[in-house]
Amino acid sequence: FPSHDIEGAIYHKGKIVHSNKQNIYSNDVPATSDTLILTTNVEDTEHPFTIGPNQDLYFPNGQYVGRITSLTGTTGNDARALNMGDGVRVRQVLYDGNYVIIIADRNPSVTLGTAWFSPDAGLQL
Repeated sequence: FPSHDIEGAIYHKGKIVHSNKQNIYSNDVPATSDTLILTTNVEDTEHPFTIGPNQDLYFPNGQYVGRITSLTGTTGNDARALNMGDGVRVRQVLYDGNYVIIIADRNPSVTLGTAWFSPDAGLQL
């Protein structure tokens, strides 16, 4: 488990949800086999997941915020749930217990791998 590189993962509702940049999968715990839960319009980037106030998962996906509502199939999951606009790069989606926070910018020269945001540590370069 799994047979591909992981570029974002989270434990949620008794499953491990993970991305290999192009697809998003869920897996039982203990790990058995991957279930593909999102493949359409998934950007080739890292996908750090955040649990939102409604218990759905949110993740940065290029100029979009993606949303995972089902961990057992693709129905209801949307890689482009919120469009932040042309030229915008969503870096992180956070939930602080009161607000959903979207960190985004228009700087194409910085990739998610070099600018990582953490609610505990702030900006890390």
